[in-house]
Amino acid sequence: QDCVGPAIPMVWFGVANNFAAFAFMPIIALGTMNCKTGDHGGGFADHSAIGGFIVDFLFLGVFVFNALWLQEKIVRHTLIGQLGFLKRFTFFDQDISGVSPWLWYRIMQVLTVLNLLNVWTNAEVLGRVLATFQYCPEARSWISESWEEALKNTLFAKVFPASNSILVLSTVFYMPIFLQPVFAFMFATTTDPEVGYKVGEYPDQKHDNYWTMWQQTDGAQVDHNSVVQVLSALISYEAVNFADYDRNRRLMEQCCELAKGEMMWVEKYGKELQELHWGNESTEVPEAEMQQVLTSVDCDEASPDNEGPQEFYMGMSSDTMGSSRLRIRETYENHRFRIESLCKAVHEYYRAMQQEIHKKFLVKVVLVGGFQNALQTKVQITMFSLNYSLTGDVDVLFFVGVVGNLLTYLVSISDCFEFFCLCKTYFESDEQKMTNMLKNEHVWLRYKQYEIRARQKERLNMAYFSGIIFTVLYVVFWLYQVCNFVMIFVCESHMWNIGFPPSHGCTQVNRSAAVDGVANTTIPASAASANTTPASHALPPQWLLP
Repeated sequence: QDCVGPAIPMVWFGVANNFAAFAFMPIIALGTMNCKTGDHGGGFADHSAIGGFIVDFLFLGVFVFNALWLQEKIVRHTLIGQLGFLKRFTFFDQDISGVSPWLWYRIMQVLTVLNLLNVWTNAEVLGRVLATFQYCPEARSWISESWEEALKNTLFAKVFPASNSILVLSTVFYMPIFLQPVFAFMFATTTDPEVGYKVGEYPDQKHDNYWTMWQQTDGAQVDHNSVVQVLSALISYEAVNFADYDRNRRLMEQCCELAKGEMMWVEKYGKELQELHWGNESTEVPEAEMQQVLTSVDCDEASPDNEGPQEFYMGMSSDTMGSSRLRIRETYENHRFRIESLCKAVHEYYRAMQQEIHKKFLVKVVLVGGFQNALQTKVQITMFSLNYSLTGDVDVLFFVGVVGNLLTYLVSISDCFEFFCLCKTYFESDEQKMTNMLKNEHVWLRYKQYEIRARQKERLNMAYFSGIIFTVLYVVFWLYQVCNFVMIFVCESHMWNIGFPPSHGCTQVNRSAAVDGVANTTIPASAASANTTPASHALPPQWLLP
């Protein structure tokens, strides 16, 4: 956290760059799409003219260039801190120690670009729907009729009546993507005046343990490294995140070992204090004197140079204050220092664990995997199915988008298993070890510190059980979408609803000769001509008109 301060503004620019892509790429696609000709209106609008595709691609190039440039700036501040914790250099669990650094970085750039292309295809799909419903009346009519026929008498249509409109459905499913910048703002924004962003340790600057809207003052564990890693995961900067999971696992192991070592010293000095001050190590500590000690240790303000409070010595009996005063003082200082070191180790363990929960589960699985990949994959499969059913042809852009989203979705499922491996280690061994250490009779803390640790455990428990429920639904939804995609090619109508066996889910769609007052045999010549050229953008969107 003392090295990555200058990367904070860069990662915020990355969030803004992604937000701009989410917001403006559908509008750009809307302005560059063309209506198609053919049976049933030709299906959804697309880049029939090469000029519109080039314009769209140039705008995408701007966003990609910005992302790669920002990723390089961020990596300069994060890479060294990660390499120090790596046992070996891996990529998808394969040892790549022989790969040159530049080749490794190029691989990371390719993965980042692929993630951005995934964002682009999601925006393109919404842009195609918007363009079709605005500029292509015949295609819009046939698509709307086919969708209503497919949903007729289904539970989904009864629960969500607005789903009868494919435009409303695709727009609503696109909106959860904007939760990503909202989460970034809540997680990383702080008004703490002590927070600074210089490289190195500065007495007047705070680089960790500050509060944000996501984590309030008591027990806040936000630090610069967490901000950079979590937000980089949100915007899919692979070169920044590539080794952070291994780093945090290694850090948690080191914290456990350090806590065990410090616990041995805490017990040693605690027993010595009992012998020196209370005369018998089995004697219970008087409550009044215990309260004096409890006020002397603060895990969040720990410093070995702080001098112990004089009230502690004022509470001692006069015979103990004699020749043993110096020894008691040294033993007390050593005891307090070891307690503070133990608390720091436990604190760092929970912070690393919490960072991985935010990054692996909340960001990569829920926000990116669920609210982006899962929902957009379903939308694209639906668009692909409707278009295939109407035209009889496989739309290449839809097909590539669906396959890419399914693969990205599958990769994000692996993040679920890494998250559960982390939780498994914590709940099976580390949790009990940490609890036993802090409950030891020789560990004297403020009551506030115990409350903070209890809240941290509650958050981890909640994340674990929420993760179980979400992961089950997440995996089942992926299997459903794979089945849906396959059945599109199996069904004669190329449209499928849930059924068992799957072949019983094929939907038969009866299309009328004229839909919404637009007959496929009586299209005016001027309208037919407009279907082969870029659509006129002078009129307001028809789907906005009353």
